[in-house]
Amino acid sequence: MEGTNFQAAAFSVNELKGIVAESECMKVDEPPAHVGKVSNERVNGVPFEVIETDGVGLGNFIQGYVYRNFHNRKCYELDIRIASSNIANYDPGTVKSFDSKTIGRTLKAALASFRFLK
Repeated sequence: MEGTNFQAAAFSVNELKGIVAESECMKVDEPPAHVGKVSNERVNGVPFEVIETDGVGLGNFIQGYVYRNFHNRKCYELDIRIASSNIANYDPGTVKSFDSKTIGRTLKAALASFRFLK
């Protein structure tokens, strides 16, 4: 996405080790700050609690979605993150805003491919 303020995007799957209770798993106490309330969403028929996060610092922005599920006594987190820089950081006309909807669709497709094997 050369010539835009796009920096990076990622989809990740993590097992949060050391968490043994569902109530602890569903606490999303992490930076960046939460935006809005926890919602529920199904990924391939499996329920996840979802929270939107965002953060700003030194002219950079990160937006994310954290999906949590307690499955077979383990806590899993699926993350979507998109990083960009503030368009005001650049000389006018040298950089344009990237298409966040296209990036979002690509990351949501990765999310939709997730399945628990057991």
